[in-house]
Amino acid sequence: MSSPYLEYFGLQREPFTIAPDPSLLYPSNNHREAVAHLRYGLECEGGFMLLTGEVGTGKTTLTRMLLSTLSSEVRVAYLLHSQHAADDLLASLLQELNIALPAAGAVSFSKQCIDLLYRDLLMAHSDNKKTLVVIEEAQNLSAELLEMLRLLSNLETDRSKLLHILLVGQPELLDTLAQQQLRQLNQRVVSRYHLQPLGRADIAAYIEHRLRAVGGRQPLFSAAALRQLAALSEGIPRRLNLIAQQALIAGYAENVPQIGAKLVRHAARQALGEPARRGQRGWTVATLLVLLIAAAAVAVTWRADWLPASHFSVSAEAPLAPPLPASYRQPLQPGDSNKALVAWLQQQLLQQRLIEPGLITGGRYSAELETAVRRWQRRQGLPESGLLDAETVRSLQRHSTDSGEQ
Repeated sequence: MSSPYLEYFGLQREPFTIAPDPSLLYPSNNHREAVAHLRYGLECEGGFMLLTGEVGTGKTTLTRMLLSTLSSEVRVAYLLHSQHAADDLLASLLQELNIALPAAGAVSFSKQCIDLLYRDLLMAHSDNKKTLVVIEEAQNLSAELLEMLRLLSNLETDRSKLLHILLVGQPELLDTLAQQQLRQLNQRVVSRYHLQPLGRADIAAYIEHRLRAVGGRQPLFSAAALRQLAALSEGIPRRLNLIAQQALIAGYAENVPQIGAKLVRHAARQALGEPARRGQRGWTVATLLVLLIAAAAVAVTWRADWLPASHFSVSAEAPLAPPLPASYRQPLQPGDSNKALVAWLQQQLLQQRLIEPGLITGGRYSAELETAVRRWQRRQGLPESGLLDAETVRSLQRHSTDSGEQ
């Protein structure tokens, strides 16, 4: 189901989706350098590669683009979640490589998995194939799991190592690897790259690239609008996508042929959940209706329960935090599902600028949310358990109330 604003602007599909679509990746200098570093790492005889960057800088999109261009001689095990016990990570790795899991026996499960993996890697090596393991959200890997990965990187022949391991994560990963206990792993990194936000000069090219990729033929953003996009997004592609999409919806509602700076400012407040200045008028009723129509169109494509209720808020003022959902069960642990509580938590973390708008969790306490909760706990001097316990909830409620009274 196509949204009305897409037809209005002559676009074939969403140009500013936050889904990691490799076909929409804008090849900035940073991204080209990152790909060059990663390709160099793959050409080396095994070892670790690092791709780091702040939330929303396009790490996953770039990774998937790279994977889509690899030859058939490279086997890929793509692990989306890093919140695993050691045995679970080994099992996921074997499943990705189509290796049958071992049955229970006298030897430990992990030892059997490693033996099976080693035999499979030797066979692949004899067929002149490389094996690449990609782990997303690697900043959440424990020291124990990182050490296990280092030991896996020891699997080798007389002349070469058998595994390439790409760790993709936020800057906290670099802090983790800098620890003394992980110095051996850190010294095995053959290629590393930190993805920076887009520069101001790249913003206009980024917008044009995405619009042309979906059939756009006319410049839909004025020069002033592009300057506003650069300033308000801070060069973060995910923020840029959120603002630009909301601006196009507003432009359709206002029946304008081109987006100006004023609509971009309105869009930023709507998309990023920032409160409007006192006395600032909200969007027109038509704009709000289009937002609801766009939300309905997205709901047809995605399961509706993937989106928190706050995602399509149309209030011009930032709402006060709601009361704690009655479904609260402490503590909420990584991987737990609780739609009402997770939606509440996302709203609190968004107010504290610990997550980006538009995060899709499907009502699950995801690795991204756990990382944000840990940051909040560290900021408040609480135990960094990553669990949403009663003390953490009270702290979030207290600060939410304080911000609402200011």
